[in-house]
Amino acid sequence: MARQEQPRSTTVGLTREEVQGLIDRSLDRKLAPVFDKLAEAADQGPRVRDVIGGIGCILGLVAVALYFSKRGKRK
Repeated sequence: MARQEQPRSTTVGLTREEVQGLIDRSLDRKLAPVFDKLAEAADQGPRVRDVIGGIGCILGLVAVALYFSKRGKRK
């Protein structure tokens, strides 16, 4: 009967710092495009949609204030 040879296991001894370094470098490579897009988005100023939304919010708050001020005077 032919004896099957057992596969030898090879272990590589890595320190905690080496593993952490490998993970950090890998994450940096994978997340670089995401960070670039975030930086691009942060560099842009307010858009027209943002300005119009802000004006609408202010007008809405003024309308609520006027409603309650008129309501109080009726009584």
